[in-house]
Amino acid sequence: MSADKQRVNDPDQLRQIVQRLFVRVPVTLMEKTGESPVSVLKYEDALIEISHERPDSNARILGVRQNDQLLYLECRVVRKSEAGNELIEPVCLHLHRQVRREARTEIPEDAQAPVIKGFLSIGMFAENLSQSNNTRDMLVKIYNERIRKIFSEANIVLRKTVRMDVRMRLMNQSGKCIFAPNRADPTVWGDTPEGSNDRLVTFQEYEEIRNYDKLADTIVSEACIPLLYRDYYLYGYVQVLSDKELTPKQYVTIATAARSLSQEFEKRGCLPENKDRCPILDINRSGVGLLHPPNSPVLKNFMAGQQVIFDMEFPGGNRETLRGIIRNIRTLEKAYRIGVQFDESAQQSELLNAYLATQPSS
Repeated sequence: MSADKQRVNDPDQLRQIVQRLFVRVPVTLMEKTGESPVSVLKYEDALIEISHERPDSNARILGVRQNDQLLYLECRVVRKSEAGNELIEPVCLHLHRQVRREARTEIPEDAQAPVIKGFLSIGMFAENLSQSNNTRDMLVKIYNERIRKIFSEANIVLRKTVRMDVRMRLMNQSGKCIFAPNRADPTVWGDTPEGSNDRLVTFQEYEEIRNYDKLADTIVSEACIPLLYRDYYLYGYVQVLSDKELTPKQYVTIATAARSLSQEFEKRGCLPENKDRCPILDINRSGVGLLHPPNSPVLKNFMAGQQVIFDMEFPGGNRETLRGIIRNIRTLEKAYRIGVQFDESAQQSELLNAYLATQPSS
């Protein structure tokens, strides 16, 4: 995309823009690594209170997309609120008028084309897990009892809000599992256990947990395996604590149980679902326009700025899980058109690139 740029740093203008826009529409947190969800809670005394799960920083950039405009609000982090949320002060607003460089490939109705299945908003997970589900409760009980037959101090933790505890945050940011053979002695920390391909946090990374969560002195060892949807969204973990050093073989046993539980959750419908099949209207390497049926109960979960995860099924049956951010939603006569901007998972997709290479250039 190319863009015409404008800049606003007048305090009074910034105040009006924040009041009229940033506290009323979906906002994302803009970073070098990409965009992530952020909740704008209120604007008071020239400070915006926000809640998110990103590491600490001295500055934040809030992003809003309005039609063909991108608005980036540059802010200074002032302090934390009593609730632990960030209070930030707007410093400058950058306005970019976007013009799409790469044309979308339009898909004729009768064409052999990819379809999107399992189109879900990330926000659906916390809502789903906070609700009662007898099947899920039964599975948690069964697996807790199964694991506790081997390890007396075991726990299954589910993420029922957008917030993450210290273990979730560490595993989510690092993409690693936790295996601390001895929480206080780095000399016994080794390579990934045989029979596992997991990446593990280092002794130095584990310092965040030791500093934040003061476990009893009798706890010598810990293993913690994330529960992941499509290897991306962390919605909980299986944790084992021990008064003796856990062995690599025991770690593999715990990890196997956690993956089995995650598979059971999905197979038995304990996680968010969207059974609608969504045809594609247009597509390129940056994004896709899809048609969503109008009477689906999941539609209430979709709005601009939200992160989404979905499966794209290509002609021939190959399927890949992709992610993105909803940029716009438009009501059509018999459906909703949802515009999604891909993240790097789609831009690096060999299946997507191979499909686009077969399409005539626009």
